[in-house]
Amino acid sequence: MEQGLKATLAYGNSVGLTSVMQVHAKPDVADGVKGLDDKGELTMRFGLAWIWSDPTDPFPVEKRFKQVEERKKYESDMVWVDQVKLSGDGNPGSTAAMLEPYTDGTSGVLYYRDDDLVDTVRKWDDMGITIVIHAIGDATIRQFIDAVAQVKEQKGELKGRHIVSHGLLFHPDDMARAAELGIAIEFSPVTWYASDLAEAQRALLGDERMKRFAPIKSAVDAGIRIALASDGPIAWHDPLVALEAAVTRQAQGGKGEPFNPDQAIDVATAVEAYTIGPAHLTGQDDKTGSIEVGKLADLVVLDQNIFEIKPTQIGATKVLQTVLGGKVVYDASRDPLGEEAIEGKFGVDLDFEYGAGHGM
Repeated sequence: MEQGLKATLAYGNSVGLTSVMQVHAKPDVADGVKGLDDKGELTMRFGLAWIWSDPTDPFPVEKRFKQVEERKKYESDMVWVDQVKLSGDGNPGSTAAMLEPYTDGTSGVLYYRDDDLVDTVRKWDDMGITIVIHAIGDATIRQFIDAVAQVKEQKGELKGRHIVSHGLLFHPDDMARAAELGIAIEFSPVTWYASDLAEAQRALLGDERMKRFAPIKSAVDAGIRIALASDGPIAWHDPLVALEAAVTRQAQGGKGEPFNPDQAIDVATAVEAYTIGPAHLTGQDDKTGSIEVGKLADLVVLDQNIFEIKPTQIGATKVLQTVLGGKVVYDASRDPLGEEAIEGKFGVDLDFEYGAGHGM
């Protein structure tokens, strides 16, 4: 596990990552992270969001709660541990729960009853733990907002910085309330531009709902804190490739017609959503996420200024150096680049998927 993690982190460093969060954390990965951390061999800051509810995962509930109770043994200056992952619904166009039915008459599946979700939000918030909930359908997202609102009304203040993961069909009527509650959204890249995955939803969602698919700009305009994330290994895209797509709403290099171009964001907003945005969501914004006095020197050096080039060239930008806490953890002049070279160095098979960029 440690060797596989070292190779995976080396790949992440090569595409400019200084922090990563695993949003289905289990003891095997956590133990591997701790092993590297104890040896001083972690080349990224690492977040562990403990899996809590997932209908596809057989891990017993009592063991899940025990690992959350014991999470602090993994915590360090390099590792943060105060998150849990919930599943609120399924996939877009099928089991994601919708306020209005799909074109086939079904409405998806809510994994929680309303009262149970309120109890779950209260339990984790009382412990100061941030909830990351997989919520794609607008009904699921509204149910979560309602639950957080009820808990806040009961308690007065929330301890966690709770996050909607994906939020692909966030209803515009709910955005102002989410912003007021401090609920953030983490968006994933393959839905930001016209792709087979996005287009496959049209038959069941219809053209009108597809117009608000992956509503990044609407969320920003509503004052919601956002983060751009990979959703790896399901749909990994290298960060600069994904950043380009968020700005152009097209495949890399400006290929294809823009998908919901009114939801495109500018380069500065996209950069914030890859830096200070995720740092805030994970409670690390006092340490990293921006270059300023008093924070850790986590930064990347690029071969071109992405604020001055055409947006369609952003994904072709190369990382020259990645710096973690002032230490160079990747240097293009000496370190292996690409899946095969990294596999050769570490003696592992990463088995990356291929998307618009190589996968992790």
